[in-house]
Amino acid sequence: MFDIWPFNVNSIPEFDRGDWPHWVDTDGDGEDTRQEILARDSLLPVVREGGRIKTGLWVCLYTGRVVRDAGRIDIDHIVALKEAHNYGGFEWGREKRQQLANDPENLLAVYRSANRAKSARNSYEGMPPNIAHWARYLILREQIINKYDLTQSNAELKAVAFYRDKWHKHQHWIKMGRVRMFMSRWMPGLF
Repeated sequence: MFDIWPFNVNSIPEFDRGDWPHWVDTDGDGEDTRQEILARDSLLPVVREGGRIKTGLWVCLYTGRVVRDAGRIDIDHIVALKEAHNYGGFEWGREKRQQLANDPENLLAVYRSANRAKSARNSYEGMPPNIAHWARYLILREQIINKYDLTQSNAELKAVAFYRDKWHKHQHWIKMGRVRMFMSRWMPGLF
């Protein structure tokens, strides 16, 4: 945990998304990263037209929304590129930036409005609206931050600790709500 950043925050150059090559064909199979994540995260086999994925079945982990049309899906960087830039990625070469931008562990297929609402916010500013996903979201972020040796601010570390303290309670109430909903269908008046 840093009270003072290990680099001069005033010397961080302005973020330029063009410095972070993304949606490239990293494995040479003819599909860019976006197509590969769409195929990976679809719950049904995808349908392709002209080499692009058109339909599948995605459940947005941020909202719970079910989507069939690939055009309504964005691929979210769990640790946003601008965030990675500000957490130390500005010092990296182009190859390492491309690696993070296309790392499947840092990418999720999500409903486009949820991704755009999150934008480049860090975890405590942009938690998914679906609280059932908070634990997984923070664990995935932590794995990427550690994998790429990124530096978080004290404010974010405190916020992560706050959410981590709360998620088991949320998980319990979500499960209880589902049990009540299921039971009330079979035993009206029980709750």
